[in-house]
Amino acid sequence: MHRGASPYDVGWFHKEYTETLMAFMEAVENRESPRLIIQVPPRHGKSYLATERFPAFLLGHHPDWEVVGVTYNQHLANRFGRKVRYLLNSPQYSEIFPGVAVDRKTNSSNYIMTTAGGSYTATGIGGTLTGVGAHVAIIDDPHKDRKEADSALLRDEVWDWYSSTLRTRLYPGAGVIEIQTRWHEDDLAGRLLTHAAHNKQADQFHLIDYPAIALEDEEQRKKGEPLHPERYSLEELLAIKASMLPRDWNALYQQRPSPEDGDMFKRAHIQTYEYRERPPLEEMHNYVTCDLAISDRTQADYTCIWGGGLDSNGIIWFSHEFTNARIGADDICSTLLDRATACNAMAIIIEGGAIQRAIQPTLKRMMMERGRFFKIIAPVPIQDKILRARPLQARMEQGRVRFPNAPFMETDVIPQMLKFPNAKHDDIVDSASWFAYAIENSLTPTALTGAPAAAPHRARAPGEWTMADVRERSQVDEPDNPHSPPRLSGGARKKRKPYA
Repeated sequence: MHRGASPYDVGWFHKEYTETLMAFMEAVENRESPRLIIQVPPRHGKSYLATERFPAFLLGHHPDWEVVGVTYNQHLANRFGRKVRYLLNSPQYSEIFPGVAVDRKTNSSNYIMTTAGGSYTATGIGGTLTGVGAHVAIIDDPHKDRKEADSALLRDEVWDWYSSTLRTRLYPGAGVIEIQTRWHEDDLAGRLLTHAAHNKQADQFHLIDYPAIALEDEEQRKKGEPLHPERYSLEELLAIKASMLPRDWNALYQQRPSPEDGDMFKRAHIQTYEYRERPPLEEMHNYVTCDLAISDRTQADYTCIWGGGLDSNGIIWFSHEFTNARIGADDICSTLLDRATACNAMAIIIEGGAIQRAIQPTLKRMMMERGRFFKIIAPVPIQDKILRARPLQARMEQGRVRFPNAPFMETDVIPQMLKFPNAKHDDIVDSASWFAYAIENSLTPTALTGAPAAAPHRARAPGEWTMADVRERSQVDEPDNPHSPPRLSGGARKKRKPYA
């Protein structure tokens, strides 16, 4: 692997990379079914070593193996195939691997056979592999560019082709290498790792990560040092960083699709507080907010139930009580009422629409069973998630939002906020956004009047409730909008006086 001319100066990274590939081949020889993801910045030699040289190296040691090379389209796959073919036909290759020869009847750029029965097949994502097996599959950059990586439809197509076509071509004990620069948290590398984390019986991929600038001290370099200074100095990398959007730099060069700073929400604006610093609940207007997805299936969206209080200075204090999970309708309603009861919420904010209407019978039934009733604020759905999040963004920039200093902030909330609006999930941001949106758009009237928080609502004895009480406490508060969803009671919407 080291012999022969190289288009660049070889550094420690390339030697380690080569040793990793050789160890991978040994694992295939031992029928260990190795799975490997290598994340490398652009123009650092990942394709030269793994996609152009490694297939020839494999066939030199095992001329009866079938090797498949995959990239984002057939045109690029053919380019790689021509380079593999050229190497296999070179005099230098014959010196290193005497006796290994190409079958001249199949000497094309996308399919090359050896005289020992082995082969190299080059194909693009979506291409056919009928009749082709694989002892080794090498996937190099399955996503063409940012546009394709940002498309959920195209990401699904890549995943579907991998799982239904390439994965089914593997021999027992075969190996898969996926090499790429990262684009998106849900690109093929991200999805392979996520799938493995959620299903221990699925292929477990080993990740080797090479950020362009070290994020921490490593065996070969210190934090802040470049990966391959012989080609890209620190100054050159910093110039590249200054010329790119933070999202692209962190994904492509640092292999961190979640940026250090977000495009919409900035880390510096995420102010946290300790529990003892929060104003007493009785001194705030408290609300429970949510973004709903009614399902407990493992592939479903998440339901986020959060909320908090608005103090007399107009500062939102998000609560330490936080749920972000795949749960069904009964659990959603139970959790909403538990949270509302615990903070004596003035209302529960649920986006108006089909899901709100679906859960309202269960929510009303549980209110009756518990003897606790809460107003429901149902904002008109806003399809533009960025527009919906603007009030929250503005308040954070003004220093009028406080988040709890809790573990879920680092694991769930902050990563999603920094990726927004390009994250795979946006349920947490949506839940938080509805709080600020409802306040800014006069859907929570007490937030504007500065009136003191309502006194705790006393649960009366059985038989003490009247139908007037039920109707009053279970109505939907909404703006004077003809497109607003109906009241929970299902009756015709009445004209309301504007809030003072």
